[in-house]
Amino acid sequence: MELESEFEKIRLPILILFLFLVTLSVYAPSLNGRLFFDDEYLIVRNSYVQDFSIVKIFTSQLYAGAGQTGSFYRPLQPFFHSLIYQFFKTNPFPHHLFSILLHFGSVVLLLFLLMDFKISKLIAFFSALLFVVHPLSTQPVSYISCLGDPLGLFFLLSAFLIYRKRNFFKKEYYFYLLFFTCILLSLFAKERSVLFLLAFILMEISFPKEGISFKNSFKENKSFYLGLLLLTIFYFIIILLAWSSFKSDSILDENGLNLFTKFCTFLHAFFEYMGLLFFPFGLYSERPFVSFNTLLDWKILFALGILVALAYFSILKFKSQKVLFFSFFWFILFLIPSSGIVFLGYTVKEHWLYYSLIGFCFGFSYYFFKLIKNKKIAISLFLIICLVLSIVAFSRNVEWSNPKLFFRNELVHNPNSENAIANLAYEYYLKNDIDSAVLLYQKGINVTKSNQLAMMYYNLGYMYSLKGEINRSIPLYNRALEIDPNYLYALQELSKYYSSTNDTPNFNKYSSRLLLVQNSLGI
Repeated sequence: MELESEFEKIRLPILILFLFLVTLSVYAPSLNGRLFFDDEYLIVRNSYVQDFSIVKIFTSQLYAGAGQTGSFYRPLQPFFHSLIYQFFKTNPFPHHLFSILLHFGSVVLLLFLLMDFKISKLIAFFSALLFVVHPLSTQPVSYISCLGDPLGLFFLLSAFLIYRKRNFFKKEYYFYLLFFTCILLSLFAKERSVLFLLAFILMEISFPKEGISFKNSFKENKSFYLGLLLLTIFYFIIILLAWSSFKSDSILDENGLNLFTKFCTFLHAFFEYMGLLFFPFGLYSERPFVSFNTLLDWKILFALGILVALAYFSILKFKSQKVLFFSFFWFILFLIPSSGIVFLGYTVKEHWLYYSLIGFCFGFSYYFFKLIKNKKIAISLFLIICLVLSIVAFSRNVEWSNPKLFFRNELVHNPNSENAIANLAYEYYLKNDIDSAVLLYQKGINVTKSNQLAMMYYNLGYMYSLKGEINRSIPLYNRALEIDPNYLYALQELSKYYSSTNDTPNFNKYSSRLLLVQNSLGI
């Protein structure tokens, strides 16, 4: 207890400075990491972002400015991409720095929020430190295309802290304006934030503000909760209208699996997530989609047992285990959108845990220090854990800063990853190693089962054109159009080719189709 009391005396600015230095140290490798992967479509080739087309940014899906289809409506993300681009173009440093600062901002907000929960400064600090260094944060922070995650979480935690400090506002108008603005910004940054109302209620039940029970708080602030509900409904209406206007496939039930199979698949994914949380080694992004339709698998049964036990115990012992209740249900709540029960595209993605990681870091830190009574030993062990995790996170950030290294690592873990094959081939193309790129695109055509097949054919055709083998390119461009009749780049290349050969009928055929596609995409 003496050591814990001494820790309470450490001034907050010193702790915050330490967290900042750790954040900067762990994420330093990513600062000069090149824009790659989906960054090409979100920034490098995105006309809406480059032209600062605010109206188009807020009325289009994420990839529209690059002529790509998609279903994500996150206008705040391309808005900030565009804002940074106006000053720094495609210089990666400011793009990465912005993400890192957002991550650090969420770390500080977590620290203050936990202290407002009346959690000791020791546990609040180490919860924040664990969130800083956990390797599962590297993808959402170091991968620019995941900017929506740190953006959304930052504004969500900002809103919650603003609510907890409501009494600091001299006029209620300023509180409401700032609170609802932060919630709205969080929603427009990441769809996962739509669960803010349930998360807010969870916070009020677990750690009521000023000791006022949730029941009494609800009675006294009915209009406030009504505002939260109306904002949620408003967001759902916006999303439904946006989806109906996007020229892309729905992201609902895209694998056509029944509910039982989705549930079993989620349980297996949850088992994998538990492994990543406690042993975050050998990380890679493109994990293969695998579904399960039976409960008779030890990993699935183990995950089900853990879920049921934690849910039952946290509810049964709520009064004495409020931290467990809050941590567990925060983690599960923000995992729901990517559980596969409703939306299903992948089974496991590291950045899907970014919001949920808050609950894990808080719960792990709290019970770690509760179980180890000797605080000197506890702090020493915890610092060792954080040091190991920092090294792993640093190494992962080195991979994120080097596209070739990153995609080679992907193919080590998942040799048939369509994205890794295509992007590593692109890296070879940038290095003018066309022969290596050709081999990878040929492999990609053989293993690709998604709508990326058109892209594989187009890219292989383009590689042949660079080798001067244009006669091999044209059939591949046409094959791409057979798969996707609106494939923009294939139409562009064919229009150029037939223009250069003075083949007027074919030029008119493809250029007219190109114009229609460009108009439909607003390019």
